[in-house]
Amino acid sequence: MSKYFKYAIGEIILVVIGILIALQVNNWNEKRVKLNNETNLITSIVEEVKAFKINLSSDLKTNNEILNNISLYLDDQLPETDKESSALLYLSAHNNIYVDLPLILSVLENNETSPISDTHLLKLLRELNSLRTKMSISETFLDDFWNSNMSAFLIRKKFAFSVVDKVIRKKVSKDINYRALYDDEDYKNLLSIKWILHNTWVSDQKKTLNQLNNILNYLETNSN
Repeated sequence: MSKYFKYAIGEIILVVIGILIALQVNNWNEKRVKLNNETNLITSIVEEVKAFKINLSSDLKTNNEILNNISLYLDDQLPETDKESSALLYLSAHNNIYVDLPLILSVLENNETSPISDTHLLKLLRELNSLRTKMSISETFLDDFWNSNMSAFLIRKKFAFSVVDKVIRKKVSKDINYRALYDDEDYKNLLSIKWILHNTWVSDQKKTLNQLNNILNYLETNSN
């Protein structure tokens, strides 16, 4: 009987050891799969950030040029050729920014079960989302200003046709008195207000672009 019990106990110990080994292997496999998934996710996030950076950089360049030209107009320092051309119409415009960050937003939806274990990276992504939101709000203010003030002014002054011809139909309208637009006090007042809104928006774009660079630099540094 003693030999039987010893044998039985030995078998139980072997079974327990086998179970523990199986659990350890299973845990190791789960960690490996989770790590691979996280690595692939971060790789996709990098591509999303890079794509957004390219688009934002292009839009920022255009919007910054408009802002600088508004400043030249308000300081009466525009080139003479621009004072009598459709370039004046672009001062009232802005290049809308298309924001597409579905992957990052999905990661930030649930803080408790985030698929990313890097807390600093999550912090950077949250800051990016806050800047993106602020930038979108600034753009909304600018859009509302255009819709409620600038477009109505151009229609009232009969410059709307020129806007359509130049911007949409890619043509240049003839016999348009742009000099009258340049000298119009209402236009100057409107562009003064637009400069404030536009300047805030461009500043938000620069901060967002800087955050995109921070994320890319952090991931590049920590991947080595």
